[in-house]
Amino acid sequence: MINISLTNVLSVNKRKVKLGLWFIFFHEDLSLCTHFVQSLSACWLIIFSVHLRCPEKWIRFGSSCYFFSGESKTWDEAREFCRARGADLVVINTEGENLFVSALKKQDVWIGLTDTVLEGTWKWVDGSPLTLQFWGSDQPDDHNGEEDCGHIHDGFPGLWNDIKCHSSMQWIFLISPL
Repeated sequence: MINISLTNVLSVNKRKVKLGLWFIFFHEDLSLCTHFVQSLSACWLIIFSVHLRCPEKWIRFGSSCYFFSGESKTWDEAREFCRARGADLVVINTEGENLFVSALKKQDVWIGLTDTVLEGTWKWVDGSPLTLQFWGSDQPDDHNGEEDCGHIHDGFPGLWNDIKCHSSMQWIFLISPL
């Protein structure tokens, strides 16, 4: 029997909270929920959060779902396509995520990175600044002053390049799991 309250679990770091949720999930005993929370709605929230999954034909990695397009579009068209479906172009936050995305798509693909607002200031489509970088050698170079969109370069797996936004290529978009 577990003798711990949700308040105590939440007062420690996030890692321990996640372990607590996995404990509930693996025991598959809903009565354990009553030892962690006071209300059925909070219990449902905990159980539901563990059962997150991606839509059909999407691939889960970490806490996100990824879809790899089969057609080519400009950067703006690709982003519009994603947003019309409640998603957006991929924002790469870790080296592992960059390797995952690069390994699954063996050709040039758009990512959600641009410096169209202010030349030389690269930002992700979610508005976050570029901190972790995987640029290829001598990139970004803004060749001829016209390269404002980022993509993963298939000739150099895992490395990024800046290119003209009106170029046409496939793309990767992501959503949070259902």
